[in-house]
Amino acid sequence: MRAVNRSIADGNLPRDSRWVPYAVILYFLFGVLWALESVKNIGWTALSGNYSDWYFFRRDTSMRSRFPLARSLCRVLRYHLGTIFFGSFVIAFIQLVRIVLEVIDRQTRKQQDGNLALKLTMKAVKCCMWCFEKTVKFITNYCYIYVAMQGSGFCRSCFATFSLILGQPAQLSLNTMVRNVLALIQLIGIPAVCGWVCHQILKSNGRPEPMYPSALVVLLAYVITASFAIVMSCALDTLFVCCVRDKAEYKAAFMSDRLHRAFGFDKSERRERKAAKRAAKAEQPAVADG
Repeated sequence: MRAVNRSIADGNLPRDSRWVPYAVILYFLFGVLWALESVKNIGWTALSGNYSDWYFFRRDTSMRSRFPLARSLCRVLRYHLGTIFFGSFVIAFIQLVRIVLEVIDRQTRKQQDGNLALKLTMKAVKCCMWCFEKTVKFITNYCYIYVAMQGSGFCRSCFATFSLILGQPAQLSLNTMVRNVLALIQLIGIPAVCGWVCHQILKSNGRPEPMYPSALVVLLAYVITASFAIVMSCALDTLFVCCVRDKAEYKAAFMSDRLHRAFGFDKSERRERKAAKRAAKAEQPAVADG
């Protein structure tokens, strides 16, 4: 940007090239957004791979590892970076558009006050972009679970996510509601309790101005709680996807009885499968005696 400003001052660039610094700002802002989304999605995919490995291979001793999360992270870095970068690019671009719309909204406040149609249009566009970002994030979160679980590409995983939404709408809505409620309770309750305890301890010791340390404790507790809430949300979503895939492709062979009841699947199929297993075990001694 300094080089551009010097070129403009020297007359080497036309005066209408002053848009270049703004383009550079947008370029670096997009890079920051893309990097943040990529790091977050790499962590989400690595956690999803760890949980899905536990679900399907927890009874297989040969698949056990002392560092399952590190193994899942290495698999993500080796095979799925392109998929993650593409999905992060889409989300970062939407976020950049929202930031540009916010700047335009602030710069055109006077024009909007004199034109109701322009004001309503701007609010509607911002609302649509917000809804679009939330929808894309919702789909990509489940998409990365499928990427980690079965190693498919971005588009194929998105189609699998749409199949999940259309095939299990009630269970998906219940899972999302429970996840959001638990995360909300954590993000409000734990920082509030930590701040209150800190305030009481400092007040009982006669410390002056206990509000500022208590506010800092609330902030730190919120950051730590948000990190744990993301881990819990990833675990719930991944286990839900694993259960649905297990039910559809393996007849709930890897699912425990409590999970089978919790997801509200058909109990008759579960009983028939157990009866078939018992019958097969009962026939084995007879075949061996024969």
